[in-house]
Amino acid sequence: MRERRKAKGAVPEERRRSDRRADDRVPVRIWVDEENGRELCMRRTADLSAGGMQLDLGLPRPVGSRMRLKFKLPDSDHRFDVVAEVVSGNWSQEKPITNVRFLSLTGDEQILIMRFLESSPRTTT
Repeated sequence: MRERRKAKGAVPEERRRSDRRADDRVPVRIWVDEENGRELCMRRTADLSAGGMQLDLGLPRPVGSRMRLKFKLPDSDHRFDVVAEVVSGNWSQEKPITNVRFLSLTGDEQILIMRFLESSPRTTT
């Protein structure tokens, strides 16, 4: 019997299908300025969690790449300016999806996001 080998770095099908984020996420549309080197573009969130966000506008970035994101939460005056790392990127229903995790949130910024999430309706974890 011939054994199929998985490509190095391949992600098992069941892991790709599951939502691997540990934090609760909230669907929210926030416009985000993305700086990537000399490039500046507008992105939009599909959802937000304490650890990161899903962007649903703009081409997916390579996994592991870093970007600088600037955004405001609804009804907040604070402008976030964070470094984020791409943890996955693909196309879903002909829409580009990029999932990022925050790398440089301050303690106060984490509290602001958590308060926002606590006051918003929740989806799955």
